[in-house]
Amino acid sequence: AWPVLLLPALVILSSIWSINPLLTLRRSSFFALSTITAIYLGERFTFEEFAELFAQAECWFIAGSIAMYFLLPGKVLDPPHPGAWRGLTVHKNVFGECMAVAILLLMLVRFRRHRVLQFIFLAASMLMLYFSHSVTPTICCGVVILAIPVLRRVGCV
Repeated sequence: AWPVLLLPALVILSSIWSINPLLTLRRSSFFALSTITAIYLGERFTFEEFAELFAQAECWFIAGSIAMYFLLPGKVLDPPHPGAWRGLTVHKNVFGECMAVAILLLMLVRFRRHRVLQFIFLAASMLMLYFSHSVTPTICCGVVILAIPVLRRVGCV
């Protein structure tokens, strides 16, 4: 993976000729650390293992959003959009995107244990996508769900 590390090195070196070197160094350090983390995760986990970990993280996110709704409902609802959920995110659309990803992951990933919980979280994520009142993630999620049989036939999924 060393050729991939040339790009973060170039980004860090760009602070030398930058107008604002400290800002460039700070942002390029974040980029370099993100790249190194991505390389580590790519080397450490298979695609299936990573998808399962991501699905489990989404389940924790769903559980946290539900818990927060019962503890502090004002923090879960999006004030500019009455009745819309924003969950643990900053906006209803971001929450809708997270729920759309959760739906797709929970449909495609097979939990080795606790299969019942997988279906419970799948239903909860569908309900929360509806509560987000976010149209674009709903449409995109629906299109991808309709495309899954075609993608399986082609061998992509």
